[in-house]
Amino acid sequence: MVNKKSTCFNIKLQSHSSEVNRLFSFVQESMRHALIQGRADEEFIYDLKLVTEEIFANIINHGYADNKNGDIEIELVAVTDGIHLTVMDSAPPFNPLENVRKQPDRDFSQGGMGLILIKSLTDGQHYSRNETQNVFSITKHYNFDQ
Repeated sequence: MVNKKSTCFNIKLQSHSSEVNRLFSFVQESMRHALIQGRADEEFIYDLKLVTEEIFANIINHGYADNKNGDIEIELVAVTDGIHLTVMDSAPPFNPLENVRKQPDRDFSQGGMGLILIKSLTDGQHYSRNETQNVFSITKHYNFDQ
């Protein structure tokens, strides 16, 4: 998947909101090397945490709504020009990219802003379904030249 020099980080979380602190620590620790090298800044990491938390919350609240005991696996691959983040869950199939509407007058009282936020803070998004899992991936490039 990634052909540039990369570093891969993984974590498995339970589908409970109490796991959000572990999620934030995972993102922070995974990005520490890029931060030290000056490739990522605090704004990049904040945006990445926000996107990751939004994906995580959607899986908990919608994907595992009837079964609060699911696993959520996250893989973060840091490459020279950005990151590739993949989130996998075993909830029922759901492609969030099929449900994005771009109407400015849309009523968001029933939700839908999360994916718009994710799309605005990332450079690419992809959904697939393997035999048993939803696989949602995002790409985010560093904010400045290398």
